[in-house]
Amino acid sequence: MSEEYTFPYGYSGNPQGMGTLLTWNQMMTKSTVYKLHPEVQRRFKALIEKAASQGVYLGCGTGWRVQPNPPPPGFAKPGNSYHEGFPADGTSGNALAIDTVCDVSWNWMEANCAAYGFRTFRYVNNEPWHIQPSEIPTSRNYAITVPPLKTWDLPDDGGTPTPIPPQPTGVITVEGYRLEVVEGSSGKMAKMCQQQINLIAGQGLEEDGQFGPKSIAALKNVQTVLGVPVDGQCGPKTWQAMENGIKVQAEAGDWS
Repeated sequence: MSEEYTFPYGYSGNPQGMGTLLTWNQMMTKSTVYKLHPEVQRRFKALIEKAASQGVYLGCGTGWRVQPNPPPPGFAKPGNSYHEGFPADGTSGNALAIDTVCDVSWNWMEANCAAYGFRTFRYVNNEPWHIQPSEIPTSRNYAITVPPLKTWDLPDDGGTPTPIPPQPTGVITVEGYRLEVVEGSSGKMAKMCQQQINLIAGQGLEEDGQFGPKSIAALKNVQTVLGVPVDGQCGPKTWQAMENGIKVQAEAGDWS
């Protein structure tokens, strides 16, 4: 059934999240979706298929992600978000939370998600877009093992849980953006990278989300200091190294 429908993915467009429509198989090439826990994938697929069958566009803005460190306002500290894998090492999967799109579909989701084993955060943190399994605690506190999930009795036949598929080749995206920040990247992830660079090395970059030659040069300087490949690309290894470097500085009180 899923290949009969397309679902919103990412945050572009108006209404927010209607800029990109993907089939389920296309969504499963995105790390933010394929690194969700298999049972969460199964429930979510059934939920958005039901929405699509009723003419409601419902999809994924963010599922699995690398939690920013230090966290901006409204973000949990690394290790405390169900958007992260288990363990929260920036690589592992089994994430349990999804921020959905598009915004005009959240009322429908609020009325229907419980039947698919989800609850929203509309009345927790005023986040009607956020869903996670009903049977887990509301918050996560540095858990390194995934809590057990039962096979939810779905209103429609959702099949049985399947293993997390192997990582596909090509560009990996998270939260609707490139996880790898490279020259020419723009948007939230590029800005986060610039912020991390400034925190570690005081490079004085303009944090404008536009990753040009100055940002590349500053990133290469940071990569040299951190002992990771100096390629001017901010991928998972560089993200993790920067986060570790910021943690060390914070613990030492050294922000010079």
